[in-house]
Amino acid sequence: MLVVEHDRDLIGLADHVVDLGPGTGAAGGRVVYEGPVAGLAAGDTLTGRTLRRVRGLKERLREPSGRLTVAGANAHNLKDVTVHLPLGVLTAVTGVAGSGKSTLVRKEPVEQHPETILIDQSPIAAAPRSTPATYLGAMDPLRRMFAEAHGVPAGLFSFNSAGACPVCRGRGEIRTDLAFMDPVTRVCDDHRPAPGRRGHAAGAARPAGGRGQHGDRGRARPGRGQALRLGDRPGGGGGAARGRGGVRGDTGGAVRSLHLYGEISR
Repeated sequence: MLVVEHDRDLIGLADHVVDLGPGTGAAGGRVVYEGPVAGLAAGDTLTGRTLRRVRGLKERLREPSGRLTVAGANAHNLKDVTVHLPLGVLTAVTGVAGSGKSTLVRKEPVEQHPETILIDQSPIAAAPRSTPATYLGAMDPLRRMFAEAHGVPAGLFSFNSAGACPVCRGRGEIRTDLAFMDPVTRVCDDHRPAPGRRGHAAGAARPAGGRGQHGDRGRARPGRGQALRLGDRPGGGGGAARGRGGVRGDTGGAVRSLHLYGEISR
């Protein structure tokens, strides 16, 4: 059995060790030790020095700012447990498997104190189209702001709606399935200001507060007639317009520009 491992306890169980180094990246790529674990621990490699390191206990402890009382907990394996959980410090709940740790930490505090915020290791129920901004709901007010600034539907600034790239459908990449082989995926570089951005150029060309959706000050791909920036005057009737950046193009009367003061953080 061959195992690639970093955990010192599992390394200690090995019958034979091959240690690579001496550093990472370009500084690695060489075998610096091969043999039993005892020889590795006595050696002068980075792994050997780490195995000899003794972990100490924390010396300075913080004072709690208060406490959260969980009283009379009886769920699952708990038997009338009352604890005072200190606030403002890191508290570890230990014990053997099945002793009631998870119930005491994840179930009882939330039920007895509804204002408690539980952060666990549950996977995020997100679709492949999700981003941190969409999951947190930050994109909704931004879309409304851009839409109100230009008098267009908010969906124009969503890569899951009308603002999606017509080629990749807002995914940012084009995936080609090859039956029994691994699919081929490439970054979509059509109809957007930059490769991999998932929105249509029509939305990217409408900045607000001096910035576009991607923090690029609303620049669209040159030559598509939509590269206006903050302070530009809207063209009319298919005429040409010149922005502060000196970009020329046929606006077709469709690109609107508006002075908005302030800045949208990236």
